[in-house]
Amino acid sequence: MNNYKKYFLYLKKRSIVGLLYRYIFIYPKLIKFLKKRNIDYGCGIGDFITFCKFFNINIKGYDPNPYVQDFIIEKLGDDVLVSKKNLSLKRSVSGYDTVILDNVLEHAKSPKQLIKDTYNLLKKNGYLIVGFPIGVAGYNADPDHKFYLEEKKLIDFICSFGFVINNVFHTPFHSKYLEKNLSAYCAYMVFKKNK
Repeated sequence: MNNYKKYFLYLKKRSIVGLLYRYIFIYPKLIKFLKKRNIDYGCGIGDFITFCKFFNINIKGYDPNPYVQDFIIEKLGDDVLVSKKNLSLKRSVSGYDTVILDNVLEHAKSPKQLIKDTYNLLKKNGYLIVGFPIGVAGYNADPDHKFYLEEKKLIDFICSFGFVINNVFHTPFHSKYLEKNLSAYCAYMVFKKNK
């Protein structure tokens, strides 16, 4: 079984409790930062897209995993996805108002390239929202995780690409105890494109 299929099957096994956690504590906060044109970059099986569609929010998804792509097309239709080719074209056109990297950066083989790519996708003054596991429990929870920085260092890393930190919130709230003991504990950092 290839890695794409393994990861797709892993995503499909998430619990209803995990889904409710996202729908109650995370997604309502994220939609406050969405504007006219939004993209969930690394959208997984499309949970956030489904949530946004319920509120008639314009959002597209991109994920390189072909199993995820087939699943989303079957679930939400093919007009929701952006292909890699079209994603590249968008850079030179008008750009997106908001790019969401919800638990994506820690999977990147090249985090620097991913942040550069998101910068290029955004309009001037656009928002980049990064959800990232905080603490070793979160990092160790997924065997596919490749990249980790502590919260302050991560903010500095992303700001070094021309972003300015706008907002930070933790789910469900900020806690050193949860940082050490809850694998789903994340910080959501909202950055604004500086130029």
